[in-house]
Order: sequence, then C-alpha cells, then structure tokens
Amino acid sequence: MKKLLGVIIVIFALAGCSLGPQAEPGTTTPKPTTSHSGTTPGPSSTSSARSSSTPSRTPSASPSQTPSKTPTPTPKPTIEIPAGACLAPNEAVLAWARNLTADPQFPAESVVMVSAGSGNRADETWDVVALPVYAPATGKTILQSYLTNAASASQPSGESWIDLGTSDSPIWTSVTWSGDRLTAGQQAQQIAFACLGQ
Repeated sequence: MKKLLGVIIVIFALAGCSLGPQAEPGTTTPKPTTSHSGTTPGPSSTSSARSSSTPSRTPSASPSQTPSKTPTPTPKPTIEIPAGACLAPNEAVLAWARNLTADPQFPAESVVMVSAGSGNRADETWDVVALPVYAPATGKTILQSYLTNAASASQPSGESWIDLGTSDSPIWTSVTWSGDRLTAGQQAQQIAFACLGQ
C-alpha cells in the first residue's frame, strides 16, 4: 500500500513539472507581441502617422479687394485749327464785346470769330464768337461763346446773338440747325475755344 501511494505521488510530481507554472485563478497571461515589418499599425499609430505626415491646412485668406481708383477725367480731344480759321472781330463784333463786358477798352485780341457757314437763309452767314467773360457767381473768368450773323447783317437791328454756353458746358438747344449745318456750327465753336487756348 505504501508502494502504491509512493508511485502515485511520483506520477503527480512528474505531471506537475511537465505542465509548467500555472496561472492563478482570475488572472490571464499576456501574450508576447512580436513586431514584423509587414504588420499594419493599430488605430492609434495610424492616427499619429497621419497627423505627422499630413500638412496642417489653414483656411486661405480671402483675396484682398483692390481699392477703388478715383476715375481720372477724360482729356479733351485736341482740336486742329485750320489755317485762317481764327478771325479778328470786325467793328460790329468788337463793339458788341465791349458792351457785353462793360469795358470800352476790351482788347480786340481777346475776341475771336470762326465761320460757321450759312444759316437757314442763303443771304446770311453765321460766325461763332468766343471771348473771356467774368462770371460774378463764381468769381472766375470763363470762355463764353455766341452764334451771330453780325458780319452779314446790313444794319445793327438785323443782328442776332445766340448764347452757345461756355467751353465747359456748350449749349445748342436755342439753335434750329440740324445735320451737317449743326455739325459745322459745333466744330466752329470748338475751334473758337481752341483759338483762345482752350
């Protein structure tokens, strides 16, 4: 009986050595991890890899608006003065200019006449007369222009003087011309201003 008991003890002892250390109840034995070159990193390593390799994006700044430029005034077209276009005033026109300016010594060289051609009547010719006039409202001297038939009028009572406005604001609403006749009159006005340096 003692021999049988001893054999059993020896068997259990050998069996215990072959099983190796046993884990305690309620605990688990962690499995060792081995790194392989072909393994895919876990979620945490993936996110860190993305954060390190992907450049950070910053919202692009909205394009700065180009400041509005102050519009530059359009230069007046250069008027070519035909030879002999700038005429000195005759006695009737000079007398009218001196009466208009209330200056009996108003110089003739400050008044210019430019032919505008014939009018609605074949027996009369018209000229654009331009001269500097003082404007009390602005305190400045402006270039004023008029359309007149004074050169062809047989007497002062037959003279007509139509206000054509200034070099900055010409007006032709009081003239009943149209077509080529109106175009010729407007060109004569521009030439008259150009004769006086404007």
